[in-house]
Amino acid sequence: MHTCYVCAPGSPGRIYTPAPVGGHLARVPARFAGPPGRANGGVATGALICPALADAARKPGAAHLVAARVTARLHRALPLERDVVVTSAGDGPREVTLHVGEPVITGAVHLMASAGALRPGDAIADVPPEHVDTLAALVRVAPPDRPSVFEETGEHPIPGCFSCGTENPTGLAIHPRAVEDGTVCAPWTPAAEFDDGGGALAQMVIAAALDCVSGIALPVRMQRELLGEDRFYVLGSYDVSFLRVAPVDRAYRVAGRMLRRDGRKFFALSVLSRERV
Repeated sequence: MHTCYVCAPGSPGRIYTPAPVGGHLARVPARFAGPPGRANGGVATGALICPALADAARKPGAAHLVAARVTARLHRALPLERDVVVTSAGDGPREVTLHVGEPVITGAVHLMASAGALRPGDAIADVPPEHVDTLAALVRVAPPDRPSVFEETGEHPIPGCFSCGTENPTGLAIHPRAVEDGTVCAPWTPAAEFDDGGGALAQMVIAAALDCVSGIALPVRMQRELLGEDRFYVLGSYDVSFLRVAPVDRAYRVAGRMLRRDGRKFFALSVLSRERV
């Protein structure tokens, strides 16, 4: 039986409640907020993984599964503290949808089977070929000795955000600093509670950690302009690749880089990498 940080009874991060036959439910606790009353987009995306693993693990010979990639499209805000219906189907990538009446978020979860249970540090997947050079450069980026982007802009648009909020005492507290125009980086050490049961950092938490830093990579000048208009970006689509099983008891860097802006759409790349010692 599959259990993890997102579905284990008693877990402080429990979102997904598996059912013996269909009709799965999700309920996002208030601590996982993004904009007021809504779930953080990275949390919503990461929450798709658990039902995919739980349903796939019911099949014979699928005892050791891990998500290698999840792609998602957020159609509307995922509410906090409200029951959400979950559907999961597919023999290849699992197609998962969270519904509140109409679909709220849909995604495809690509699973990898291994001969034995994976341990922290084990490889899961290769770097996507189209991002090899950019990711290699981002891994070398170090947090500069300067205030966070929010201190430089003078305002945080979503202070209660689970990922980057300055007023969420149970959040990740990832506060990126501008390295150069369009590139940001933050140091981050996960709390011990984000253990997925075997010393690994929960994949849902990784998805949340990578979410906001990609948006904050927007150049500070553009951020000030948006804040001046009382606007800011929210997550619309998300593609997360898990390259290795990340140990929970390590120090990390979270870095993001702007790729391009196309009208109302902003595209960026982010990476979670081990802090160098």
